[in-house]
This record gives sequence, C-alpha cells and structure tokens, in this order.
Amino acid sequence: THMVGKWHLGQHAWEFTPSFRGYETYLGYLGGAQSYFSHLMPWFLPGPLQKKEKYDFRRQSSPNCGEGCSTVELNADDHYSTHLLTAEATKIIESHDMSEPMFMYLAYQAVHGPDQVPSGYVLPYASTQDRYRRTFAGMLAALDEGVGNVTKALTEKGMWNNTFLVMTADNGGPTDMCMKTGTQNKPLRGGKCSIWEGGTRGTSFISGGFIPKDVVGKPFANLMHAVDWLPTLASLAGISDSQMSNITNLPLDGINQAKTILGFSSQSVRNEVFYGFSGGSRVGAAIRNTKWKLIQGKPYNGARLPFPSFDTPNHTLGSMLYPDEEGLDDKLNERCSTADIKLFDISKGLIEENDEDDVAAEHPDVVSALTKRLAYYTAQASSGDPALSPECASKQPAGNHDGPRGRAAVTPYCTLKKESQLLV
Repeated sequence: THMVGKWHLGQHAWEFTPSFRGYETYLGYLGGAQSYFSHLMPWFLPGPLQKKEKYDFRRQSSPNCGEGCSTVELNADDHYSTHLLTAEATKIIESHDMSEPMFMYLAYQAVHGPDQVPSGYVLPYASTQDRYRRTFAGMLAALDEGVGNVTKALTEKGMWNNTFLVMTADNGGPTDMCMKTGTQNKPLRGGKCSIWEGGTRGTSFISGGFIPKDVVGKPFANLMHAVDWLPTLASLAGISDSQMSNITNLPLDGINQAKTILGFSSQSVRNEVFYGFSGGSRVGAAIRNTKWKLIQGKPYNGARLPFPSFDTPNHTLGSMLYPDEEGLDDKLNERCSTADIKLFDISKGLIEENDEDDVAAEHPDVVSALTKRLAYYTAQASSGDPALSPECASKQPAGNHDGPRGRAAVTPYCTLKKESQLLV
C-alpha cells in the first residue's frame, strides 16, 4: 500500500500521518495547500512575515515511520509537484513485486489552487483570453501528462490488464470563493465551499483492464457518494461488507457499489445522498434522492481567501479572488436565511438551481419528508473539525530549520498516549 501526494487528514501527531494509517510508504505534503514549486505554506507573505512560511514535503519509507524515520524531502524544493508525484508513482510501479497485490492512493495537488504551472504548459493556450483560465488549462495539461505516464508505467510493467483505476474529483471547482481558480462548473450553479451542485457533483471515471469490456465507455447513472469507495474497493479486493465492519469497529456510511459499477447488477443500491454542511458553523445543509434536492439554510459558507496576485520566473500564480468580485461571498449568503428551504427537481438533468426553479411551495409533502431525513443525518454528523487530543492541545510545534535554506519544515510534534484518540 502506497500513498503519494496531498494528505490533509491530520499532522499534529505522527499517529495521524499516512504510514500510521495503513500505508507502507508515503511521499507528499501533509497540509491542505501549498506552493507547487517552493512547497511552502503559506506561500504569499511579504518579506518580514516569510519566517512564518513552512516547508511541507515529507517521506515515510516504512510502516509507522515517525520521529527518527520520516525525512523532509529537500530535493523537492523548486520542483513542480505534479512532476514529483508522477515520478514517485511510476517509481513505485516499476519496482513493484508482481507476486503481491498493490494499492496506491495518488492524490495530485493539481488542479487545486494556487494557479501555478511551468510556463511551457501555458503556451499552447495563448489564444485563451482569460489568463486565469489559460493558466488552469496549463495545470490540467500537466496533470493529464502525469496520469498518462502512470498508466504507461502500469502497462509496461504488465499490470494494466489487472488494474482497477479510479480517477475522481473531491469537489467542484472553486468558481466563487475558496481559492478561486480558472475552473468552470457550467451549467451547474456554484462551486467549492457550497452545497450547490457545482460544488458537490464531482466528475469521475474508472479504467483499467480489470473492468469488463461490456461496461467500458458506458455512463454510470446511479447515485454514488465518495464514502462509497471504501466498501466498494474493499469488495473488489475480496473483503466482504461484514469483514469491513469488523475491521473498522464502526458503522460504515458508505455502500458497496462494486456489482453495479462492474455491470453485474442494474439495480441502484443508493437512493439518497446527504450533502453535509456548507460550513463548519452549519449555516446550511442539503439532501437529495433520485428526483428531489432540498437545501436548508445558506448554500455557501462565506469563506473568503483573497490571496494576492504575483508572477515569478516560470511560475504563474493567479489571484485567488477576482478583484472585481470583492464581497461576493456575503452577497451569496444573503440570498438564504437560516430558516430558508429550497426544493429542486434534479431528475431533469443538469440544472442551475436558480431561484425560479425552486418548487418548495408546490410540494409541501416532499419538503416535509426530506426535512425529516435531513434531520436524521445532521443529528449524527460530526460537530465540526476534531479538536486536538488533550495531551497535544497545550503543546506548540518546536521550532526547526529542517527545510531548504534553513526554513522551518512542517513536522508532527505530539505523540498520542492512547490508540482510541485516533478517533478524536
């Protein structure tokens, strides 16, 4: 088992990092965002504040690889992350022992903000007038090249015919807020950090020689949520749903979709999706079934990240919030009060969820039923981001100069005393 790329699932204690969570090796960054080249977070501070920037690129070469084992990957400095992650993935494939199965989670940084890519990838899109869109196209081209190199490595190794590959987004593109880039979600409304379809309906496809030929090229029309991948992939690896429950000791939110994905069954196994909340303060939530979608409260969380624009040699960084749209988040939030309920018929396909499409007043019975289902899910949901475990809450990261050119490096700084605290 190997993990390459963006982690963003805990970094204050070693026990939260990839090699303690089931992966035998790891290369990537532990946080949620960084510069594609310098691997600093934050990456945009003026001179006097740059001492607060930390280098975040780390390797774990074995299971439970913590203090004294994990190393800061200094060679990544000033190298584009898409290239680095592709190189690591192909290296793992090339050295894999074919007598053993392999699972790899490759979480590319691209095409997350900031808008950065070597200038050579932007040149083919010189005719694109919008410079944000132009840079985004270059980032996507670099990603496409990387995925092609990974699939080529699988083919040359002789693994492709027994490979099940999943390519998926984790959210819609940030078109309005949350580190806005040159992405587009049209004709869907909204983007990342919202519970509109533009922020929550992800694009995904599967590939590989493991897939039956009569399924190849066909759309998958059934409802599916990201949490379904855990039991689905476990099933494909020969682990039953009951075995999964015994392994986790927790009830699973996901549903095994293996039979329907592979075409062995046409019956949908999921009939509703809980979208979650539009923000940690629970300002809005949504639910849908095969026909209706109900939104209660504010569809946006109002997160604003107005990072500055600047250019550096061979690196292009676009503004994270367009200068003429300052205050956009507040305007969007004003459209829905916390008591507001909207109902949309989404069985018609791709819709923009405009106010004139709201049919809540015409279907009070549907609103009542979906509101009850929404309450069922929200009552079980987490209260927000997990708090630091007790023995870590009072500690602060020790200063270090482990990064390139004497910069500080992101390093876990706390050891948990009890295994149960991994669930905090």
